[in-house]
Amino acid sequence: MLTKIKTILLSLILTLCFVSTNAFSASDKVIQALEFVMSHQGNILSDIFKKNQDAWQTVARNTACKDKEEAKRLFGVIVNAQKNYSDRVVKAYTQENSDTTKALPLELIRDISNFTYRNYVQGYLFGYSYRAKVYMHFYPQIKSDFCDKAAIAASAMLDQIIEEKTSSASHDYVKQLKLYRDYRILKVNAKLGQAAFYNVFRHHSNYVDSYVYALILNKKQEASALYNYVRSNELKKEFYRSLFSLSSKKAYHLKKNDNRSLLVNDAYILRLQGYTLGFLNFYTQMKTEYPELNEIMAKHQPEYLAKNMKKFNDLQQKKK
Repeated sequence: MLTKIKTILLSLILTLCFVSTNAFSASDKVIQALEFVMSHQGNILSDIFKKNQDAWQTVARNTACKDKEEAKRLFGVIVNAQKNYSDRVVKAYTQENSDTTKALPLELIRDISNFTYRNYVQGYLFGYSYRAKVYMHFYPQIKSDFCDKAAIAASAMLDQIIEEKTSSASHDYVKQLKLYRDYRILKVNAKLGQAAFYNVFRHHSNYVDSYVYALILNKKQEASALYNYVRSNELKKEFYRSLFSLSSKKAYHLKKNDNRSLLVNDAYILRLQGYTLGFLNFYTQMKTEYPELNEIMAKHQPEYLAKNMKKFNDLQQKKK
């Protein structure tokens, strides 16, 4: 079972390049940059995750345990890894585009790299921490041990952090977003994207989580149906409407009819993929750390999936 889940975890990262950008004009420089980043980030992000997953997990664990101060300090590790990621994407671009007269600005490649990385990582952190909260709610007997381990991991990791460096890296990310002010969606998403994603998630969490259970249980037909739904244009539009509503309240003035705002489609999918990875990563760890829950979960998963597949099928019938 664990080997199968680890295979799923890897494939989730390596298939990132399949996010569609067909809705845009090929002459749009931002979309050209997005297409390049999405087609190259799978292997790079897979390597980044392997090297930094302890940091991602520790941030998520401390978030779940409501130690926000520790989580905030630890987030600097993730920001530093982001710079490594964007550096490697930029290097790949320069190697493939030696004619600088025709090449895209490297600042744009870096901007889009940061955009994709942050969306994915924030989705991962939410997926992991959300599932941890669910577990601690239903199985309170693990909370003390789980949070003690989170605190120990945080302490060990903070000893390795140079805070001035992480603070600078975080500032650089926000500063870079100002390079392409016409594409204010990059900045709006950086500030409000997670809140917008949560607004969508809370209305469809049963289908998103059922999709993950279908992956775990190797229920290919159910996984395929739910996969198509949670990635559907219907939910992408819901994410866009939520982001637009939040941006209006915050006076970011996102233009509703601006085609470039369709970048939110990619933001939603990246967050969704990150959430799925975070969920599976957490579940894999729980099977090892708290094996006494395995039997309970083995019973719960198929029951939960069956219940929500019935709801899903009824929903699809009503739409016909």
